[in-house]
Amino acid sequence: AEISEKGSIETKTPAVYEESRDMDEYEVKTMGTLRTRFSGKDRAISDTYALQFVRGYRSEKNPEEVTVERFSEMLGARKKYGIDKILDERPEFWEEFNSVRKLGVLGHTREGRPVFYERLGMLEPQEANKLGFDNFFAGHIRMQEEMRVLKESMSTKIGQRMYKHIVVLDMNGFGMKHMSPDVVSKLRKFMSFDNYMYPESLKHLFIVNAPWIFRTAWALVKGMLSEATQDRIKIIGTDQKELLTKLTEHVDISQIPTWLGGKNEDDIRGICSPDFEEIWKRWRSEATAEVTEDSKSASSLDEPSSCPETATDEGEPVD
Repeated sequence: AEISEKGSIETKTPAVYEESRDMDEYEVKTMGTLRTRFSGKDRAISDTYALQFVRGYRSEKNPEEVTVERFSEMLGARKKYGIDKILDERPEFWEEFNSVRKLGVLGHTREGRPVFYERLGMLEPQEANKLGFDNFFAGHIRMQEEMRVLKESMSTKIGQRMYKHIVVLDMNGFGMKHMSPDVVSKLRKFMSFDNYMYPESLKHLFIVNAPWIFRTAWALVKGMLSEATQDRIKIIGTDQKELLTKLTEHVDISQIPTWLGGKNEDDIRGICSPDFEEIWKRWRSEATAEVTEDSKSASSLDEPSSCPETATDEGEPVD
């Protein structure tokens, strides 16, 4: 599958993604447990999203128990932060967020996965403080949800499951101002949040143009990530030849941005781009149609409705 410069997908002969494999007996059983245990509370959670939890925690000592616990925590966090509706309208601060955080999807890998870039070295802590932590965090969540929906939309078009993407963090400009306790604390919170909210989302993470000081910062925050995630991370210094050699193993030079030595002259657009807005409209319409059909089927069974959700605190599971 290939993505055009405007982000649309042109289906040719798609790669066989590892995550598209059929579910085995354990996965089917655990998926059934999640859907039964959280029936009525997981309506916004697609099978693909749920499967990421099933597969992401399978290596744990008590995998099914841990999966249920993590899934419950995720549902609690989604309710607390209003994540199920976070894509319904643009937040007032979206343009300011994009000016502070230089991030977004640009191009695709050789096998058709989206590539997400963030120019973290260009982050100005003072500007981030002006934006405010709540808006900064809400924009971050919005970005993660856009990426999740984009991948599921692509999966629908190519006809196979694909929930992993590549991330490239450009650290050019990273310095002591990014090492303050406040900045490190924010990064730790974001990484911890992403780790438990979106397991199995990362195919590879390339941290490029990384100065020596970054390695000190990395030692402070990498503990927020699971060992499996840490194994997918490659840190590359400022050597341009090494950088392109590593990236072009996965991304064609035509898809790599010019500011990293590639030939893609397009800009990263941040959150709330017109392209994503179109994707979301289609996705929401399709999801609404499915819910309506499910409701009709459920009403014909004459079964009692599910109990209403109860409020949860941050980090606490949904019962």
